[in-house]
Amino acid sequence: MNKETRHDRDPHPSRKGVGNRFTTSWSETVPDTFSAPDTFSAPIYLDAGRTDDAIKMHEANLKQTESKLGPDHRDTLKSRMNLGAAYRAAGQLERAVPLLEQAVKGFRAMAGLDHPNTLTCEQLLADAYTAAVQCTRDNRKGVRNRFTTFWSETVPDTFS
Repeated sequence: MNKETRHDRDPHPSRKGVGNRFTTSWSETVPDTFSAPDTFSAPIYLDAGRTDDAIKMHEANLKQTESKLGPDHRDTLKSRMNLGAAYRAAGQLERAVPLLEQAVKGFRAMAGLDHPNTLTCEQLLADAYTAAVQCTRDNRKGVRNRFTTFWSETVPDTFS
């Protein structure tokens, strides 16, 4: 008797291809749009512990949004934030932190300090810094210096 665990099966088999059908029909209906990779399932995969699958989806989405929309477009910034969050969930902090720092800077420049996307991304970055401190107890000073430098460069008078 071989029992399937929660992570061995697709969490939502009925959703297979839903994202692709939507983005394909959208790109056919509205000119000058593109068909994004199926990122609708990525949060579901993260919740199910399938971080590798979610990361692959987010990486493909970021690559496509950067090439089609440019590095500073809000959808590219959201893609960068989502990929950083997926790396953070997978424990890949060395990859998560730079992406989240870039996204925070982009959101601040594009939308301001009080915009919900800016605040969400700042929270994700703070969580990644906290996890980095917990993972690198021997290197706390280095992580703290990176944190202090980032915030003091991007928000004047933060640590003065």
